[in-house]
Amino acid sequence: MKKGKYLRGDQKKSDLRFFVSLITSLLLFLVVFQPVKVQGSSMETTLIDGDLLLMERSWLVENYHPGDIVIASKPNYKGGESIVKRIIAFEGQVVDINDETGTVYVDGVELAEPYISSITYKKGDIAFPCVVADDCYFVLGDNRDESLDSRYTVIGQIHISEIQGKVICLVVPGTNDGEFAFEMGRIGSID
Repeated sequence: MKKGKYLRGDQKKSDLRFFVSLITSLLLFLVVFQPVKVQGSSMETTLIDGDLLLMERSWLVENYHPGDIVIASKPNYKGGESIVKRIIAFEGQVVDINDETGTVYVDGVELAEPYISSITYKKGDIAFPCVVADDCYFVLGDNRDESLDSRYTVIGQIHISEIQGKVICLVVPGTNDGEFAFEMGRIGSID
């Protein structure tokens, strides 16, 4: 009988160790990464409303690059609600948009933007050409007709301190026009 008691006690210790390890791993994961849900259509067709993303927290990201999709928060926009945008240019670069062709230029070079859903005709309410300020990024949504982004003073340029992190991958696809569309092929890294 004593032998059975010891086995049950060892099992309890083993279960407790497993539970503590699981909680510790989960907490460490959440310190490094954060799940983020896309709200709205400003990043279509790359991201759609309801997509669940995994973001690497900003304190771990060494450098951001043009083309990176970031999560940022502007205190003056919707009470600091998170926004998802793509970095187009960084400090010191000059951004311009051609009114006639809807083409975006950075430092006089036309951007190749295979990810956009429409040409960039809406210029917003800032003056172009625009020089990106120190420690800031110029960001645009991929769905230029529906995106409030750096073209508008309500968002403006994103300061490095306003970036919460960089999107690493899509974990769970969202909805499209209110219909659940679990598209397995969309899961994974995002371009």
